[in-house]
Amino acid sequence: MISISDVLFDGRAQRAAEALSGGGHQVELLGFTREAKLTAKYRQKNPLYRLLRLRLEKLGRLGRMIDRVLFSTWALLRLLFTSWEVIHLHEPHFLPVARFAAKLRGTRLVYDVRELYQGRFGRETFEGRVERNWQKSADAIAITSKERQDVFFSNFDRGNRPATVVRNLPRLRSAARRLVNEAGPENLPRFVYHGRLSRANRHLEEMLLAFRGLDAWLHIMGADSQGTLADLKQMVENEKLGNVSFHEPCAPEELIAICEGIDGGIMPYRDVDSNTALANPTKMAEYAGAGMALIGSDFPLMREAIASHGVGLITSFDDPDALRSLFTELIDKRENLENMKSGSRAWYLAECDWEKEARNYLSLYKNLE
Repeated sequence: MISISDVLFDGRAQRAAEALSGGGHQVELLGFTREAKLTAKYRQKNPLYRLLRLRLEKLGRLGRMIDRVLFSTWALLRLLFTSWEVIHLHEPHFLPVARFAAKLRGTRLVYDVRELYQGRFGRETFEGRVERNWQKSADAIAITSKERQDVFFSNFDRGNRPATVVRNLPRLRSAARRLVNEAGPENLPRFVYHGRLSRANRHLEEMLLAFRGLDAWLHIMGADSQGTLADLKQMVENEKLGNVSFHEPCAPEELIAICEGIDGGIMPYRDVDSNTALANPTKMAEYAGAGMALIGSDFPLMREAIASHGVGLITSFDDPDALRSLFTELIDKRENLENMKSGSRAWYLAECDWEKEARNYLSLYKNLE
């Protein structure tokens, strides 16, 4: 099979490739990434593309569109001139390219739905339009939860296509660094936010303000989105938040090891569309794997995982003062916090087995034979 992802080093795409490779499938992973733009192999063979990309970046949005067209063209040629039984696609952007190649080569197409793009952010996005017009070309569907699957097939006809749920679960890898060694006094309770720094669907400012005057430390690890990182750093300076530190994001499979010793993991999602309302983020299992209490938005799947297992707290992130009171109570009742942490780790060990979850990919592929 050949797998195409918007981000070459995306955790789900990597795990899917590893699972299928372990199941006897030959796998090649292609990725159009905002950081690297093309696979390492392609960049090495085409050093002049690096120079071209620098030129394209100066064109802003137009340059990014040209860049994507170049990658799509290269990916199409790769699909047409190599023999693959299955194209495994993680992004709607490339559905037309993948369908065209699959039809010409007699190849099956699997669409791995990790986001709900219909009505995302309350409007029709480019990804949503492409998905609406081209998802029907997929021969099989993989998706991250039963609830998301129900929403997806309420928008689109399932037909006779096989479909499976493959939850977002992490794989563990050791890491050389640990957050507890990078910033903050040893005796303070510590919390972490790891993820994209996006205002559109995260309560980042409210999370920061909740730590004003709080006797605890907040570590923020995330990839910048539209200049949000600079704005958050300015807010920390303006509000004199000496208990907040920023760190480089890490590879997803390293997060568990890096966060060992942290007390709580924060998931401050906004309810802006069905994609966030049905959030079932990988970081929920990653936080649990590191033995952290989970603090998440009051959404169905997070409520089911966190509240029903007693491994953290569900709350609204709209009010920084109320959020600060919640953190204060959590810190003051240290025994409860420790119980949440130990319960979180136990839940991870009992229910977050990626090797078991990955078998759903293999079952889906067997249904395509």
